[in-house]
Formats: sequence, C-alpha cells, structure tokens
Amino acid sequence: MHLIAINSAEAIFEPFFDPHLREVEHWTFDAPGATGTSQAPGWAFYTYEWQRPAPDGLVLRMQRRYADLDCSDYERVVVCLNLPEDSVITIAAETDAGPRRRTGERLGALRREEWLPLEGATRLRSLTVEVRNPHPVAGHSWLLWFGLQHPGRLKSHLAQWAGYHEGWDKYLQPPEFEPTFQPTYGLLVNAAELEAVRRDSCELTARAQDDALRALLAAPRRGGADAAGAGGAALDLSRAKAGLQRLWTAMLAGDTPAQDGGGASASSSA
Repeated sequence: MHLIAINSAEAIFEPFFDPHLREVEHWTFDAPGATGTSQAPGWAFYTYEWQRPAPDGLVLRMQRRYADLDCSDYERVVVCLNLPEDSVITIAAETDAGPRRRTGERLGALRREEWLPLEGATRLRSLTVEVRNPHPVAGHSWLLWFGLQHPGRLKSHLAQWAGYHEGWDKYLQPPEFEPTFQPTYGLLVNAAELEAVRRDSCELTARAQDDALRALLAAPRRGGADAAGAGGAALDLSRAKAGLQRLWTAMLAGDTPAQDGGGASASSSA
C-alpha cells in the first residue's frame, strides 16, 4: 500500500475503485446488531449491504491498521462512499499524536466526502470508519476511496482554473451578437480586398476559382528537379488551364450567363 497522488493537494491510499490495487483483505468488516450484512467486489467500487441496521443504526464498521502511514504532507483524512440518504459517517484514527475522531452531518441525496482533521499528526496507525442509518430497512453502500488532503494547497490548486469562468464575456457572447469575418493576417487578401471580392464577385466566378484551386491541388507533378530547380518537380497546370479555357470560351459564346451558377466549370471540363 502506498500513497497515490492525484494532484498537488490530495492523495489516495485506499483505491477501492481499482480491483488490482484495493486491499480489502487487510480490512475488518463488522456491524454488531445489524443483520444480513455482506460484501462483494464491484466494477469500480466495493459493495457492502445490510438487511436491517443495528438498534443504534450501525450498518457498517470497517477497521485497518497501518505500519505508520506517512501523512505529514496533509491535514485531513478524507473518505468517499456512496450511501443512502440520512446516513452518518464517523471517522476515528490512531496517530502518532494521539487519537482523532469526528462524526459528520447526515448525508443528503448527493454524495459528499467526509473528513477527519489530523491536527498535526504525521503518521496514521489505524483507521476506523462507521456508518449509521436511522431507517430500519435494507440498504447498501459503495466504497470508492480513502485519501489524504491539504485544504490550503487544494485552494491554490483549484485557483489555477479560476480564470476560465463560464460567464466571462470574452468566451460567450450575448444572443444578439452578430459575428463578423475579417482577414486576420492578410496572407491572401486584406480586409478591403475581401470586401471588394464580396461586392463584385458572382457565383460563377466563385465556382470557377474554387474549381481551379481544386484542380491545382489535385494536379500531379511532372518532370524532375531539373524542371523546377531546387524546389522539386513542376506542378502540372494543364488540367486547371484547360478547364478555365473551356469555361471562358462558353462565356464568350453566351452559353453560360455571367450571373448564373450553372454551365461549364473548370472541374467539370478538366
């Protein structure tokens, strides 16, 4: 068994969610007075069940001894279990600085981690977790993980993400926002040239440009290094050139109206 650090402020020492790492065999489970208790491994948890709580509500008591588990970098023991509503968790520990014990508040519908302050202890020698439930009915729990936490460092760790606020207007715009699309770097056209293209271009011109570019990108190279110098083989422009020539010929002949998107195109003729 060893600590598994999950961030700069928290570490897990009992990973019940992992069937290869959990050490259930080192734990003692009992609940004097409760009936029908049983336990079984689950997919990402360890299951504990009962048919009826003890008269004092006890449904689970689990205990383990440690060979001086080092907790000097942390200030709390934290346990995480899935439990029925109104359950109450009590955590007790034997440490190098004496016993520590804390009982939490009743649980609600949402899972809540329970904690025990170490109050200066640096070694954990044993841990006991008890669960009580006031309802005289059957129930079950999922053991997920036990770990250590340093609340001060946790605050600093979580502060790393404080800049990414979901309501910041630099990320989200109001519903009435109208986006604009302008050249950022001007590699092909600048803002004024783009506006001229949008104003003066027609669908046919746009299609001709698009088809010519597609033909160029798909064109094979011919020749070798001698034909294109140090840049490598020359690009075969014949298909794009032939396609544009056929399109212009059709336009001059009146077969393709300048403002019409139909008719011949560079790709269809290439």
